[in-house]
Formats: sequence, C-alpha cells, structure tokens
Amino acid sequence: MKTLIQTLLIGLSVIASACNVEVAELREPAPEVAQAEVIPEETEESPYTELPNMLKASIVLSGHCMAFAVGPRTIMSAAHCVGTVGTNTIAHPVTGSRIPLNVLRVEYNAGHFDRAILVLPEGSPNLKYWFEIGDPIENDVAIVVGKRNQHYLPVVVESKREDNVWVLRSVTGEDVYPGDSGSPVVSVTTGKVIGVLSHFGPMITPITGF
Repeated sequence: MKTLIQTLLIGLSVIASACNVEVAELREPAPEVAQAEVIPEETEESPYTELPNMLKASIVLSGHCMAFAVGPRTIMSAAHCVGTVGTNTIAHPVTGSRIPLNVLRVEYNAGHFDRAILVLPEGSPNLKYWFEIGDPIENDVAIVVGKRNQHYLPVVVESKREDNVWVLRSVTGEDVYPGDSGSPVVSVTTGKVIGVLSHFGPMITPITGF
C-alpha cells in the first residue's frame, strides 16, 4: 500500500502534467526587484495557472472548516460552516491578522445545496490570490484541497444528481476528512475551482451563478 506521501506525490505529478506545468517550476517565484523609487502595489491575479497557488487561495476558516477565495474580496465556503455574525474569522493571508468575515449569501438544504459567500470587512486589504470559477464536467479529474488537514484528495467528477449536486469518487478509495468541509474542489483539466466540498461521500455544490 502506498504511503500518504507517495499518494500525494503521484497526485501532484498528475495535476502538474494535466496543467502542463513542469514539476521543477513548482516553487515560490523570485521576488521582483523594484524598478523605481516607489514600489508599486503587487498585481492581483487569478492563480489558476499556477499549482502552488491552490494553497495560497485556500483559507482556513474558524471553527473546523475550510474556505477559499474567488475574488480579491470574495470568499466561499460550505453553508453549514458559517456561524453567527462575528464567528466567521480568518487569518488574513496578506496581513496575518485575524479578521471577521461578513456573510453575503447562504444557501443550505441538508443533503443538498450547501454553499455560502462571504466578503472581507471594510478597511482590510485585498487578497492577492484567488481561484477562477468553472463548471463541473462529468468524468473530469479534480483535487479536494483540504489545506486544514494537509489532505489533498484526488477525485473523479462522477455524476450530477437531480438537485444539481455533483457526486465525486475518490481515486484512492479514501474519504474526505472531518475539517475538509468548505474546501475548494479544483479541476485538474482547467485549474478552475468547480465546487465547494459539502459532504462526506464526497459531494460538491457547484458555485457558478451563485
């Protein structure tokens, strides 16, 4: 039986190959040298073309869940992870300070749709990394980016139910972990986030049009 490390290495190699990224290039970029006396603000960008940024765009949410950025100020998670006002906090990826998120929209139906949109509070700086959103595609290969548990599970997008929730099949036979809820599920083919992990099984709620 392969060790967890071997499984992750194989999964990362598959993703790197699918995204046409050389494994040797999967490292932090060298810092840019300022070309003027005043250093301009960093350019904000979608990280979908760079595998390491999957982790940079993934955010550990207070409590026991995950979240992820889909814009410079917009964050998504599973609805069942979202609590009352003031309880949804993160360590801001830019400043490191713990801040409360504002809940913008929630859609929850036990066993069905399970998604929430949150936004950064006024006065906090924009995020530097976020995912581009895409649609789930049947038989596509994706990865559950369970940053909280350092659990990165390769899955196949198997089928869409009548309620539009998508069922995933674990490539390794392993299930998601407690604490993986709210994690981004990222397509290996496109590099885009295709859903928010909502249940054991595992299953995802699509996020386009929400």
